[in-house]
Amino acid sequence: MWTNRLLNQIDRLLEQPPIPPPEVPPAEFPLVDLWEDEEALHVEAEVAGLRRENFEVYVRGMELTLAGERTRVRPEHARVWTEERGEGKFRRIIQLPVEINTNNIEARYENGILQLRLEKAAPLRVRRIKVRGESEPSPEKEEPQQGTERTE
Repeated sequence: MWTNRLLNQIDRLLEQPPIPPPEVPPAEFPLVDLWEDEEALHVEAEVAGLRRENFEVYVRGMELTLAGERTRVRPEHARVWTEERGEGKFRRIIQLPVEINTNNIEARYENGILQLRLEKAAPLRVRRIKVRGESEPSPEKEEPQQGTERTE
């Protein structure tokens, strides 16, 4: 008798959907890595599951904006047991640490990763300066070649 009652209670528990986890604030989407080398800033953003047509990239001043929409496709009467992936419109604004040359930006989307190369603005780029020795003439003081005039 008690076993039948216990089995009935177990059956009822298994028929109910699990208790949803507590609400956790969503992480920023998309997740982004930002790094730099001497010539450019590099951004890698995880946008897995999106097509290129579903997101846009904007640069204005020292702000990079990633915007778009993530949609979920499932049958209308599907019974959902776990739902962790967000959906809907997103907009992420990233403050850039340096000014960039907006005329030289490269973007590539491959295997769910958006890769951006943002060339630094000319004044901020590292430029190697050749250091000359005492015996080496500087470019503006070089002796003229034979057959040319020197003006001072």
